[in-house]
Amino acid sequence: MNILNIIFCLLVLVVIYDPWIHTYKICTECNVNLRVPSVNQCGSFCDIVSNKTKDSIPSKRSWKLKLICRSDTSLFIGADLDLKFENLDSIVFQIYELYAPETTRPVYYLQDKLVSNMKFDNLSESTSYTVSVAAYNRKAELIGKSKEYWFETLSSKYAPGKPKNLRLQNITIDENNPKAVKARISWEPAGNKNCDFEVVTIMGDYIRSNGGTHGIFYSEVANVEMGTTFHVGIEGKRPNASHLQGKPTWREFTVPSCLEMYPDNLTICAPPEPQGLNFQLSYFYFGSLSIDITWDTPRLLPDYYKLSISVLSPDMKTSTIRYFVSGEKNRFLVNHFSGDGLNVEIQLKAYSKGGFSSAIVGGSLSEIKENALDNYIRFFIMPLGVVIVFVFLILFVACLILKIQKENSELNAKINIHRKKIMAKALRRYLQEVHRNDGLGEILV
Repeated sequence: MNILNIIFCLLVLVVIYDPWIHTYKICTECNVNLRVPSVNQCGSFCDIVSNKTKDSIPSKRSWKLKLICRSDTSLFIGADLDLKFENLDSIVFQIYELYAPETTRPVYYLQDKLVSNMKFDNLSESTSYTVSVAAYNRKAELIGKSKEYWFETLSSKYAPGKPKNLRLQNITIDENNPKAVKARISWEPAGNKNCDFEVVTIMGDYIRSNGGTHGIFYSEVANVEMGTTFHVGIEGKRPNASHLQGKPTWREFTVPSCLEMYPDNLTICAPPEPQGLNFQLSYFYFGSLSIDITWDTPRLLPDYYKLSISVLSPDMKTSTIRYFVSGEKNRFLVNHFSGDGLNVEIQLKAYSKGGFSSAIVGGSLSEIKENALDNYIRFFIMPLGVVIVFVFLILFVACLILKIQKENSELNAKINIHRKKIMAKALRRYLQEVHRNDGLGEILV
């Protein structure tokens, strides 16, 4: 096999015991303990592994190793390559080295593809191991190497710790349902860095378990309806020790609404739920009952509304009247509403090509009618009564004034007649006196 034409990964493991990983084959012809996915790879890599200690380390190129998770018999190690390298494409394989105190013979593992994580199984419990990694180019020349890191396996009696930092990592549109999403949930293992977890998802009445994860700290929940809330529980597990289980961590997550995922798009999304829905009963036209229904004007206008008025009768039967209203309206008045029943319910549905949303209000019809009657009396009957009294007072005062004026006129007429009589009598006396003095008194008499 031509080593220069293959991108692969060589991992070197040194342990105090000789672990066997069932997915690898032992290279018996090597003078080192080399294990590869295929025995056909032994001849190509025996010399590279044997001469590994002679390599020099170039400057300004380094790897960093970290413990991803562990158990009492395994270590899951991650390698972070310095991304400042100017020729990352030149790296074609890596060598990991792991050993424990008093190790006399290292064990090497070959990967036939470039990977950043490696799991070492069949280790000893409560044992510290030293791990390092080296990177090689196509000419099998060393181009970077990490320092040595110490990692320790757990005790065989360990109990998984409680997961932490449970969060909603990202949300993407579900390719099978454009009105649903895939929610990726991530978490961090507890301080003891256990590897195995069980993920339980609760969405309404639906409960799902993913059967467990190993060495990864995320889980994807598919087909989550937009705008809904769901719960996720993460619990540490020990596959071969059911009596030693961890405590779950629960958290509630809310998925963005459809209009948050598709802003202002009523072709895919239903209109926003109607806000400010309210109704009022009123008595007009001398006792005729009407119902006035109002709601807030939304920023995104629906195509139309469907308005339903349901009344529960005393014999527990429901009658419903439905109206279709233009999406531009925010008020609807129903005159001559009967109002006979126990309860009334108003439902307003807003429709678009993307679906519909609804809002409901209601209440006791007797109480609402009583309030309407009180308002009718307070704002119509009482003001009308005041007006009638005021008009009556005006008419009464006017009549009183007319009567007084009439009486005064009659009195003035009588006074004028009496005055005229007095003046006539005085005039007659005067004339009699004048004629008497002139000798004409007899004639006048």
